[in-house]
Amino acid sequence: MPARQPSGYRVIPLAVGSTGRIEGRCTLERAVEPVAIQPGMGVDGPVPSESVQTGAGLGLLHCVVFLASISEGKDWPEALRAEDRTTWIRILPGRYEPRIQWTRLETQVAFESRIPMEINVHGFQGASRRDTVFNFSARPTATTSNLADLWLRRPGLVFVTDDFRGGFQAYVHVSTHPYVDVTAAEAVPGRSAGSFRLDDVPAGTYELVCWHEGLAPAIGGEERRPFYGPGPEIRLSRSVRVVAGEATVADFVVTAPPAPPR
Repeated sequence: MPARQPSGYRVIPLAVGSTGRIEGRCTLERAVEPVAIQPGMGVDGPVPSESVQTGAGLGLLHCVVFLASISEGKDWPEALRAEDRTTWIRILPGRYEPRIQWTRLETQVAFESRIPMEINVHGFQGASRRDTVFNFSARPTATTSNLADLWLRRPGLVFVTDDFRGGFQAYVHVSTHPYVDVTAAEAVPGRSAGSFRLDDVPAGTYELVCWHEGLAPAIGGEERRPFYGPGPEIRLSRSVRVVAGEATVADFVVTAPPAPPR
């Protein structure tokens, strides 16, 4: 295991009534026509693309909402408190799961293959495909972990793909603090589709960021099927002021991508 790098974030006791929360929704500015992809690797026929999905009221799935920086505050989620931490990506027929997740700096990412064939797994720092973090072949129905390169040592985005099949894509946001949430398209009790919530935020002013994967319209494959490929990542931000004992509402509207050519 590599030496851990200090994140600079401190977990401190938070007095009752000294914090507030930030909540809101991420929505897509307009509906877009669904597209399908032909991922191969155990999948017969086209499947809906996971790149852009919405729920009720155009609530947008897979937005990562977080504070740009914070030096101290609440503790990490229980699963991320241990010294030795692992976050998982499953290799399923035609896709990685989950597509979007966040984890703590200095966490190991491990892969569990559930397909009967070997696949290339290539992780990049950022979405530009220029800075390799790890690159290996995952064996059929096997688990890959404990490789030195699988420790997430730098904060920011890690983009995971298969160099040969565009349907396999995943994004891991590596954070130095626990004030992060990922939106869901399906409503849950107390949360509408596309909503987020950051609890126990110390009173103060912060930069709040909404991230969504970049969407580049394209046509590919022998059937010349339209799809959304990785594009420049979408990053929106705004200043928010948190008052102790109160909820600060901050909504984001994400620009809809143009339709893929046909």
